Amino acid sequence: MPRQWSSGLCDCCAAGCLTCILAFWCYPLHIGLNAHTMNESFLMCCCPVAGHLLIRSKIRSEQGIEGSLLKDCLLVSYCHSCASIQESNEIAKIYGNEPK
Repeated sequence: MPRQWSSGLCDCCAAGCLTCILAFWCYPLHIGLNAHTMNESFLMCCCPVAGHLLIRSKIRSEQGIEGSLLKDCLLVSYCHSCASIQESNEIAKIYGNEPK
C-alpha cells in the first residue's frame, strides 16, 4: 500500500534556511543537489524541470509513495520550490540525515 510523503508540501521551514534559500532563489542548483544526493547527475540542473520530474518520480517509485506523473507535473509547474524542498526532506530521511 502506498504511503504519504514524510513531510507536507508546505513544510518548507522543516528543511532549514539554506535549503529554503536554494529552493526559492537558486532552483536549478537545488535540483542539481537533490539529483546528486540521489546518485543522479548534478547536470540535471541544466534542465531543472525535466530533472525535477525525474527525481520526484524516482523518489516516489523507490519509496512507495502515492502519487502520479500528472500530479508531479502539476506540482513541478506551479509549486516547484515547495516540491523540491519536500523532496529534500524525503532524501534526508532516506539517507539518515533528517533536516534540523
